[in-house]
Amino acid sequence: MVGSSSTSLDGSSSRTSSEEVSQPLPAVSLSENSLQITIHKLNGKNYFEWSQSVRLVIDGKGKLGYLNGEVTPPATNDPKYRQWRSENSMVTAWLINSMDSIIGKTFMYLKTARDVWEAIRETYSDLENQSQLYELNTRMWKMQQGNRDVTAYYNDMMAVWQELDLFEDEQWENSNDSAQYKKKVERGRVFVFLAGLNKELDEVRGRILGKKPLPTIREVFSEVRREEARRQPWHTRESCWKLHGKPKKKTGSDTKSGGDVRAFQASSTDPGQQSSSESLPFTKEQIEHLYKMFQSQSLEKSNPSCSLAQSGNQKVKIANGSLATVARKGTVTISPSLVLKNDLTSGKMIGGAKMGGGLYFNNGSTYGRQDLQTCFNSISTQFQTQIKIFRSDNGKEFFNKVLGNSFAEKGIVHQSSCNNTPQQNGVAERKNRHLLEVVRAISFTTKVPKYLWGEAVLTATYLINRLPTRILDFKPPIKVLSEWFPTTRLTTDIPFKIFGSVAFVHNHDTRRSKLDPKAHKCIFVGYPTNQRGYKCFDPILKKIFVSMDVTFFEGQSYYNNFHLQGKSTSEDEFLDNFDLTFEFVQDDHVSYKQSPKENGMGNTKSVETNELNVENIESTTEQPMVIPSQNQNTKTTEMCTKRFKGLVYSKEHLAQKRATIPQHYQESDQRLDHEVCDDSSEIPENNPPGNYESNSSSQLDLPIALRKGIRSCTKHPLSNFISYKNISSSYCAFISQVSSVVIPKSVYEALNVPEWKEAMLEEMRALEKNATWEKVDLPDGKTTVGCKWVFTVKYDSDGSLERYKARLVAKGFTQTYGVDYSETFSPVAKLNTVRVLLSIAANLDWPLNQLDVKNAFLNGDLEEEVYMEPPPGFNEKFRTKVCKLKRSLYGLKQSPRAWFERFTNFVKSQGYDQGQSDHTLFTKRSIEDKISVLIVYVDDIILTGDDIVEMSRLKQNLAKEFEIKDLGQLKYFLGMEVARSKKGIVVSQRKYILDLLKESGMSGCKPSDTPIEANSKLGEVKNGVPVDKGRYQRLVGRLIYLSHTRPDIAFVVSMVSQFMHSPYEEHLEAVYRILRCLKSTPGNGLFFKKNEKRGIEVYTDADWAGSVTDRRSTSGYCTFLCGNLVTWRSKKQNVVARSSAEAEFKSMAQGVCEILWLKRVLEELKRPVSLPMKLYCDNKAAISIAHNPVLHDRTKHVEIDRHFITEKLKEGIICTPFVPTTQQVADVLTKGLLRQPFEVQVSKLGMTNIFAQT
Repeated sequence: MVGSSSTSLDGSSSRTSSEEVSQPLPAVSLSENSLQITIHKLNGKNYFEWSQSVRLVIDGKGKLGYLNGEVTPPATNDPKYRQWRSENSMVTAWLINSMDSIIGKTFMYLKTARDVWEAIRETYSDLENQSQLYELNTRMWKMQQGNRDVTAYYNDMMAVWQELDLFEDEQWENSNDSAQYKKKVERGRVFVFLAGLNKELDEVRGRILGKKPLPTIREVFSEVRREEARRQPWHTRESCWKLHGKPKKKTGSDTKSGGDVRAFQASSTDPGQQSSSESLPFTKEQIEHLYKMFQSQSLEKSNPSCSLAQSGNQKVKIANGSLATVARKGTVTISPSLVLKNDLTSGKMIGGAKMGGGLYFNNGSTYGRQDLQTCFNSISTQFQTQIKIFRSDNGKEFFNKVLGNSFAEKGIVHQSSCNNTPQQNGVAERKNRHLLEVVRAISFTTKVPKYLWGEAVLTATYLINRLPTRILDFKPPIKVLSEWFPTTRLTTDIPFKIFGSVAFVHNHDTRRSKLDPKAHKCIFVGYPTNQRGYKCFDPILKKIFVSMDVTFFEGQSYYNNFHLQGKSTSEDEFLDNFDLTFEFVQDDHVSYKQSPKENGMGNTKSVETNELNVENIESTTEQPMVIPSQNQNTKTTEMCTKRFKGLVYSKEHLAQKRATIPQHYQESDQRLDHEVCDDSSEIPENNPPGNYESNSSSQLDLPIALRKGIRSCTKHPLSNFISYKNISSSYCAFISQVSSVVIPKSVYEALNVPEWKEAMLEEMRALEKNATWEKVDLPDGKTTVGCKWVFTVKYDSDGSLERYKARLVAKGFTQTYGVDYSETFSPVAKLNTVRVLLSIAANLDWPLNQLDVKNAFLNGDLEEEVYMEPPPGFNEKFRTKVCKLKRSLYGLKQSPRAWFERFTNFVKSQGYDQGQSDHTLFTKRSIEDKISVLIVYVDDIILTGDDIVEMSRLKQNLAKEFEIKDLGQLKYFLGMEVARSKKGIVVSQRKYILDLLKESGMSGCKPSDTPIEANSKLGEVKNGVPVDKGRYQRLVGRLIYLSHTRPDIAFVVSMVSQFMHSPYEEHLEAVYRILRCLKSTPGNGLFFKKNEKRGIEVYTDADWAGSVTDRRSTSGYCTFLCGNLVTWRSKKQNVVARSSAEAEFKSMAQGVCEILWLKRVLEELKRPVSLPMKLYCDNKAAISIAHNPVLHDRTKHVEIDRHFITEKLKEGIICTPFVPTTQQVADVLTKGLLRQPFEVQVSKLGMTNIFAQT
């Protein structure tokens, strides 16, 4: 019948006429009647996403013609009209139901689906909607991976890109242009995708960006996803498909079985022997652990039935792995002699047994007979005697038919004690107690686990037999036995070692690669019976090594807290982790490390031995080393950073024994010289020769290490490069005290120390007393600046600790210019000016006093509105409030300005003049033509001059106006140590260098004579290996500050600082070379000596085109005042010099500027300078240019510098004598030199080392 159809239950449509089958309109199925066709409902903002989803669904259902107009409505009288109306209504319903109800009402009364579709497009599709385009681009640029995985992040990013593609309507005339544009868009999307990845994927990001050409976005996603999968916790090297390939798929033949195969075995298959073709995401250790877990579970839940019913053509797997066919049924009879143990689930050891045929057979009572028989045979053979009487208790192991027959055959009388009368067998009972006491002693002290009790008993027996006893006139039993039986070979001795200590056994495996460890870390568990060596157990490998090639660390126990992880673990758990099936590995090589008491060939430069204890800690964070004071007992610690991370080495100085210490050690500051460990976990000291006496008749019986002597941890200890015998005892006490206090790294660490906690409370009290802030709620639209605690220590002039100082510092780097600060300028003292004052003070015998301003920045009023977070550690006191600052605080950008302005006004009110060459310099001239000089660096003040009365009056007035602490004579200023004698003043940064070496892990490095190789140049590296930029910048920053007292490293520090933006291995090696040079001379410093010179001299030099990167020259100059070095500089010139004369001339111009500045400083100090001042140069062409204004062709490009120098020459301010290159002091500031000329130039700079070894 025309127009009718029937629908089957399976959703297919069947027609009743051929005409309906041939019509163009598709049939409607039951499955297509669902009213909601997509999960993306139109909400007015997601048209492009909705329209794409609806288009795909409707097109998949074959109804897209109703939307694009391909299907037109037939006439109402057409037979096809009914079907068209039905399907049009269905498509319209799909569209209406895929919208929000409010939006759907607007289009519900339109006649056709096409009308609805077009109306929606006209309403919500605006390809010129710039706001939506802006929103999509903003979402794209701000999208980050965050906590999502790479796949989710990529899908979200792809959805945004697809929406953006809908806005693309450009028409390209050339297809090549279209392809190029798509590539450009693709490249941009790759950059956006990589930019949003987490930091953990930096490595793959860099690898992709280095590829040429850049891969497509899909290829990038695929590679990043693989990298993410590789970083998953269960992804191991053994299961990596990239390394081993994908595992082979199992074929049908692999799964087929030749019958019902069941394996009934008493012993399990080694999981390490599984098929190599199966790639599992577990390591061997993890597989073993899981195997034990599954085994225990299967045993607990196994069927206790002993019936093994088999039927049909079946097979069983036997011990050798082959299959045996079941032939027939049988019966097993259990005999009385069969020993059975119901011990399937306890996991405890029930005894020793031999395995045979896959079963462990326990022979029961036969062990006692076998052991006794072995003992009897040994005594008969070795000592040519027979056992006549055997006495025991009434244990069943001694009274049985087998043992009784054996005694009867040999004629041995078996005596036994009466019941409950152990006194009758006293010898054996007392010996058992003796053994038990020794076992407890050697086991408890080293925390050896109980499962090694057997080794402990054997070791106790070995020791008892070799220790003197009162019964034998204080002779060892083994010695008495040797006297009675001199031919026996059972008395071989080797030196004793501490049971349970750490022992490193040399790995002699021929299969060992270069990257495998050379030794196994083991526990020393005793001495073998028939071998000459040491028995060591490796708990990780579960092997027992017998070898003489062992290095011992007897001061360190393997089990500091019972087991490896430092936690308390039950015995059963420990036994589960370690299989008790030990493998014995024997070796006959000899090499071990001696304890100091056994060393017969110690270092002659020795001191009294102090014990070195090893303690376990939970954290491996490196802590600074605490240097002990000379006058107090102090424990010093240093983290060994190179190999053994979990150990802290401590050594207690015994002050009461100081009288017995050699004189050369008394004169040092008793630094422990704990160096970075190379291959040992203990840091050996120079110990005196021990009193070891060998029991062997020949020295050849001694171990190799004993014949070789003790091995030091480092070949270059710091004690070889620093000594304190050239300084006074008072100054030695001062620098020792300076090094003794540990500065906390965090507020939580400080709160655990009472002194630092009190310092923090004192700072808070001072802040509240000064009304620094008020507690308020944070106003809307305002942000807070953070704050932190900075800790330091102040010392008196005698070296005693003056106070612990905790300073609350605002994080001013979060401030915004013009919002919460406007002006920041605050001058600080130039260190050049400080050195000028030191030179003058040394020559004129001026006193140098140091003052400290307490809470200096709290003395300035704050004009801007600034809000600060509560101080760390005091959050509960503020709760939800914040601090509204009313006065300036350390760290705020405007704080130095506020403080220095008030300080300047007060000092000027006291009659002092502010210097123009250095605004932090203040001077006052008295009527008696005496002078008082003050210079300030933030809150540290130096006061000097020859007007003692005025200096005393100023101290009193400063104390009234500010909280001032008089620290006495200047000894420690800004990390610089100041030592003074009648000959002059020495300024060094010894402690700063030692701390830098320890923090960088270079304490034990091999020293270098020069900071850089001769004529070495550093440049940009194109294909080098980049290094950690943060670490590089920190090291170079420390070196820049260090160069304030070390002009010998100024040139190389200037060179390495040019690559802080992109350092490579080559640059870091140069930094390490500087540290190695500092290691050789940590006590080098500037010496301001008294002499008759009163003028100013400057040496200038230049290295023409020295930079290999841009061929710019390097200028260097150094100035001397009163014969002492006060200023110097090494810097690359700003422009390229076209000749060496031009480079030298520019350097001369810089030297003239420095001379003029020094002249102004001395004039302000009322110290006239004799003219002309000498400017030495080793380039005659440059000198000629300065004196001869005719050479215009050669001087046109340096015209300004030439006029400047010529003017000063005509005024008679300077003169330019020539100096040979060999006498050019500034040569060390422009290039790297060989050792001998380098040392000569450094000595000419006036540097000295009062801490040098002599």
